[in-house]
Amino acid sequence: MTKQEVNDLSYEIIGAAIEVHKILADELSACGVNLNYSPCCDVWTNPKNSVIGDRAFGTSPEDVEKHVSAAIRGLHAGNVLSCAKHFPGHGDTLKDSHYDLPYIGKTKEEIEKVELTPFIKASKSRVEFVMMAHLVVDAIDKELPTSLSKKAYSYLREELKFKKLVITDDMEMKAITNKFENGEAAVKAIKAGADIVLYRSMESTKEAFLAVKEAVKLQKLKKDILEEKIKRVFQCKKTHFKEYKPIYIPALQKLIPAKKSPEMLEQLGLQE
Repeated sequence: MTKQEVNDLSYEIIGAAIEVHKILADELSACGVNLNYSPCCDVWTNPKNSVIGDRAFGTSPEDVEKHVSAAIRGLHAGNVLSCAKHFPGHGDTLKDSHYDLPYIGKTKEEIEKVELTPFIKASKSRVEFVMMAHLVVDAIDKELPTSLSKKAYSYLREELKFKKLVITDDMEMKAITNKFENGEAAVKAIKAGADIVLYRSMESTKEAFLAVKEAVKLQKLKKDILEEKIKRVFQCKKTHFKEYKPIYIPALQKLIPAKKSPEMLEQLGLQE
């Protein structure tokens, strides 16, 4: 294969990635969904890491960053916001943070060379959110998971110059719940730098809300810190959702572009 043929193939693959994510965004948008917790920016360098596996775009930072940029462009073209995850990189772990707390012993130089490259690309591609993972990364903070670590949020803000919204991974994952009480973890995450803490259940959400409210009342959490985060959320809404309208559910079938997905699957050779 000539160099030109390789370049042409690369452009074709990236073009397909953009189109796939545009189709996904069109379908999500038709259903009233305006934020997708993707793309996955993890570089899958450890084949024993099953929690990331084929969720990653590849095993090299170069491949991953190209697809991450394409995914963000496609989602945004379909009016759906994107979220780069799982900062600072979950691709070289053995433990699954859904069930336990993973540790990463790499040096800062190693992380910057591989894991962080796709996140830098995502930031340059105007990703709106970054999701903070539940990992202990020795090069950043040897004591706390990155989702609860002020050092990790400061690294993202100061070293990567990311100015937009930072959200935690699901706070009901056992990487957190095995070691911290729900309310305690919520307050720690917000104090550390999270703009939004993510929960899968309403019960845990209420518990976290009450803990944060109590922390403010007891002056363990400064009110101006919360106001700064709320301001960032409102700015996102003001920028992207000025003309938001609720979806009329009975009209969904007509709104979803039903033909595009099968056509793209056939084009990619994935249609059964």
